[in-house]
Amino acid sequence: MRTTLIPLAHRHIRRSAQVAAARAELELIRDELAAALRQDGWDDEESFRVLVCADEAMANALSHGSGTGGRIDVRFAVSERRALVIVGDARGTASELRMPAGPPPDSSEHGRGLILMHALADRFRVWRRPAGTLVALAVFSDSHRATKGAAR
Repeated sequence: MRTTLIPLAHRHIRRSAQVAAARAELELIRDELAAALRQDGWDDEESFRVLVCADEAMANALSHGSGTGGRIDVRFAVSERRALVIVGDARGTASELRMPAGPPPDSSEHGRGLILMHALADRFRVWRRPAGTLVALAVFSDSHRATKGAAR
């Protein structure tokens, strides 16, 4: 797992919300993120990477974190060079979270989220805290990666 730190204080946060742990609420946030990516000129392939990562982080917070009746914190910032997504849930454990050694069996409905986020994001970090789990990820646009030599 990459250990690069992602700054949590970002002066250009476009959206910061604490929403009910409900699929419909998270879909609205995803739609706002997709609109922000379009507004800042991200192409479909680049947007796909960001949206899959955000979907997985929010799905994990819903399924494994806050649960029905809980709250999920979602923040994102988008520029033409970078998308930053931070998702936090309210069910905490202090145990260490480990990257799966490999994909789950084909018949499994779960177990791919961390693998997908790690593969698609340029920076990816997960913290497990007593207050809940926090996922932070950054995706750089292809043009920024090419000019700055950012590694995936």
